[in-house]
Amino acid sequence: MPVVTKMIKQKKNKEYYNIYIDGEYSFSMHEELVILYEMKKGKYLDIEKMGEIIYEDNKKRAFNRALHYLSYRRRTQWEIEEYLKKKGFNEKIVELTIEKLKYYNLIDDEDYIKSYIAQKKSGNPIGRKKLLFDLEKKGIDNCLFDQIDQYYTQEEEYEQAKKLALKYNKKYEKISSKERIYKIGQAGQRRGFSWEIMKNVIQEIVEKDQEEEKQYQQQVDKQKALEWGEKYKKRYKKQGLVGLKLKQKITQILRIRGYPWEVIEKVLTTILDEEK
Repeated sequence: MPVVTKMIKQKKNKEYYNIYIDGEYSFSMHEELVILYEMKKGKYLDIEKMGEIIYEDNKKRAFNRALHYLSYRRRTQWEIEEYLKKKGFNEKIVELTIEKLKYYNLIDDEDYIKSYIAQKKSGNPIGRKKLLFDLEKKGIDNCLFDQIDQYYTQEEEYEQAKKLALKYNKKYEKISSKERIYKIGQAGQRRGFSWEIMKNVIQEIVEKDQEEEKQYQQQVDKQKALEWGEKYKKRYKKQGLVGLKLKQKITQILRIRGYPWEVIEKVLTTILDEEK
């Protein structure tokens, strides 16, 4: 029967021992298993017992690998499964490792969704479509996506889109409103917002700006029209025009310059009332 002829503690990993059977290296095992199986030089092992030890050691290794992988950040069940498979562990070992991690509450995809969304909401604006896409890439089951409404409401998504739109509206304030709308829309789609949401946000922000700009321009136009009115009033008064003829002449000049009747009327009221 095979016999343990030598046990050497590994230099790089002090928790593991290299086990030599009949003078040749056979396998390595964790120190906890060394104690559990009472491993020592001169111990006889049959093939079945060696297989059992190797299997238990693989379970231990897989769990420790998973813990190390989790030490960097939270992971989904799928991420850990894929990681362990790439490390050479078979399906059964992976399955048992996942069960153990769940038992100790070290993985929980439902809680992962909640934490992931909370983290993303506190950073750069992000839309629901991108959130779902990113979660899907991490192997989250589609049946869990219905829970997103609990952690990311439509109202919150709208506010996120508005935050993004305000940022780009300011960034591109010097270009035309048409180009600015395009830039904002593109930025929104890149961040996973639907066009419907971006359209509503743009209407609220950009069109409001356009209306304010229009009102401002109207004020500028009125002021300019008033300056023209004053200028031509002085000119034609020097030429002897007064009353209705003066009013008609100023009206004619302002119409030629493209001012609408409501602006002209206000100018006439302002400058000619001073004559009374």
